[in-house]
Amino acid sequence: MIGMVAIVLGLIWAWLCASTVMAIAFVIYIRTKRPISVDMFWGASVTTAVWGIMQLSGAVFPIAILITIWGARLSVYLYWTRWRRRHRDPRYQALEEKWGQHGLMGRYYLFYQVQAIVVAALLLPLIIRVGIGPSSVGVWDTVGGIVFIVGLAGEIIADHQLLAYKANHKGVCREGLWAYSRHPNYFFEWLIWLGVGLTAFAAGSWGFLGLLSPLIMYGTLVHGTGIPHAEAQSLRRHGEAYRQYQATVPAFFLKFWKR
Repeated sequence: MIGMVAIVLGLIWAWLCASTVMAIAFVIYIRTKRPISVDMFWGASVTTAVWGIMQLSGAVFPIAILITIWGARLSVYLYWTRWRRRHRDPRYQALEEKWGQHGLMGRYYLFYQVQAIVVAALLLPLIIRVGIGPSSVGVWDTVGGIVFIVGLAGEIIADHQLLAYKANHKGVCREGLWAYSRHPNYFFEWLIWLGVGLTAFAAGSWGFLGLLSPLIMYGTLVHGTGIPHAEAQSLRRHGEAYRQYQATVPAFFLKFWKR
């Protein structure tokens, strides 16, 4: 019972922290009319919630530092590649066409705040680790941290390879990690959250709840706003060349052997 109370209180606190950041992001949207601010502040909302959770525990775990590095890197990357270049994301254009102009501001506010709920859910493993697990760093902290670092390194490499390719080419990128997965950046992002999820096993049997985090991320990336949108956009842009890419390279998990 005590464990469940700790989890619920941790989720509420994480949501409040993330909700505050998303409220700031929404104010920026009001002033700029650029809904991509929700992406810009995604990393900051996660990081803020993480350190809010750390304040409840009075301790600092390695995974919190790693998430902070991930969040800072994500914010800088999105600012440099999207915000600075005034990128218009087709996802938000599609949403606005679907919603219409009537009540658009209110719908966007709810959209921003839903992100805060998702942040709290993704941080469930950390809440379990901090609220129920031991205060000392253990094996599962190390295992989760290693998986996280591999995921972060892979994501950075994949993003860099794609940017380098786009700077000199206009076709479908099939170089580096993109030769083994059509979306290696998404795969490594999922691996990051798998690493976070594994740290929850430091709390014993409660750790299985922590696997909800990578499951949520997998569903979002593979079946939600990740791959389906990216695939549709790539097909419109590259046509038959991308269909050939789809026929030979898997969408998510890396495949290092030929068919």
